[in-house]
Amino acid sequence: MAKKIVARDIKEGHPVDMKSTTDMYYAKVGNMLLNEAFGCRMSWTLSPTELHDVVVKVVLYFEDIICDGGLWRAFVNKHQELYGKPLPFYDVEEDYLADEPHVEDIRLLIWDALAGQNLGEIIHPEEDVIMDLADAFYEVLEAEFENAPINEDMKRYYEEAAFMDDFIRMRVTLQWLFANCYITRHELNEDYFIEYNTSLAKMFQMDEEDNRAIYASTNQVIFKAKIGMLALLPQEWLAMLMEANGNSHHAETLRAIEFRDYQVYLLDDYNDEAMRIRSMDDEVLSIRLDGFGHLNTDTLKDTEGCIGSFVRYKGEWNPNGMTSWGQYGKSFKEGKEQRAHYRSGFSEKNLKKIMKKTGGSPLVYLHDGEEVRHFLMDGIGIPKHLMQPSKLDNEKEIVAWVPNCDDGPFFSFGCTSAICDPRNPFYVKDEKGEDSLELIVNPELSEDTMARYLIEHGMLPDASFDDHRGKERGRQLAQENLDFIARSFRRNNY
Repeated sequence: MAKKIVARDIKEGHPVDMKSTTDMYYAKVGNMLLNEAFGCRMSWTLSPTELHDVVVKVVLYFEDIICDGGLWRAFVNKHQELYGKPLPFYDVEEDYLADEPHVEDIRLLIWDALAGQNLGEIIHPEEDVIMDLADAFYEVLEAEFENAPINEDMKRYYEEAAFMDDFIRMRVTLQWLFANCYITRHELNEDYFIEYNTSLAKMFQMDEEDNRAIYASTNQVIFKAKIGMLALLPQEWLAMLMEANGNSHHAETLRAIEFRDYQVYLLDDYNDEAMRIRSMDDEVLSIRLDGFGHLNTDTLKDTEGCIGSFVRYKGEWNPNGMTSWGQYGKSFKEGKEQRAHYRSGFSEKNLKKIMKKTGGSPLVYLHDGEEVRHFLMDGIGIPKHLMQPSKLDNEKEIVAWVPNCDDGPFFSFGCTSAICDPRNPFYVKDEKGEDSLELIVNPELSEDTMARYLIEHGMLPDASFDDHRGKERGRQLAQENLDFIARSFRRNNY
């Protein structure tokens, strides 16, 4: 049996862990939803933890629309802007209002929750468990709608937006969007954090559990990872939330944020109040000394530079996370030389040669590993003596994605037959439509620009959800929402 919903479950979904007088009420609504779920004959068995998470997600949505907090409205507005309709998958009435509960909203939230709990599995948005739970939940929310209390604390937090006055407080709000907000939290977010934390700990030669590495990673990932069903950066979500609350000037500030990931910087100059540091791209950043806490000019006398990350907020550069000062002059020089002499080995001349053969298409179809080797040598320009054994050596039916000299090539195999292209000798009608969907949702099968290219050029006409009620409905749902599906499943890889 799923554990009972308590006030703390509601509180943890609020910005800055905000405790409100309405928490007990929304916890009560959550338990009403749980009771309804227990009465449903579900075709899909949810674990107690999974059901608990689904219910909390729906309750936080209900709290949001009751106080018109703007999170759901921001999502609907952006989806309307991108796709010309309020929601994916589900048709809604012409007078749809984002500050009232709708069964279609609840279906989408349950679909998102199940997709997150079953990573890699493509879930039909009209799965019986989704439809049945949504119907049951909607009855409860509709009955409670007129009497539900407004969370004035949360509404005031968004409207006043005092956190925008200070970089650190604004950053805490981004952390909430990344980790705890009902519309953007997801199991993939934890994977992004772990991946970045591993990389950062290695850079600084620290244990991954070191609090400094965790602190640095927490502050980095919120400026790097695309989150939520629309695959947007946390600052983009916050900008949308600000606009939904009439704070367009704050939205402009958020969209103007600039982020610089960790690299070596050379110390150019400093005084008692500020310093100038230079990146390996010769960008000069001016930063106030008090942004570094206890750093002073005596410390700077014995340093050549730093390894750091920085964020430009309201026109000023701020250190973001951990900064390591030391004798980095040699590292800076070596890094700059490597950048200056870097060559991808893939020249514009070779790219033009490939484009001539493909008629301008960035897709190259190769029968086997031997053809891949010839392509890498003759097309990309890799010398024969540098060729190494590859996982592609024993593969068949391979597509190379070569959009430009810097990013290509990306090799895909396993679902090549799903690409409907007159030039593709491997195309076979994808009767189930599953391979076509896999191509756009799985980043191991298609690079982000490749997935978008396939969608934009209509090269996946067979893509379909597996629908036991009939092939046509499953195909319609997929074809009308291909780009949204790619965003929702790929997120940081969109």
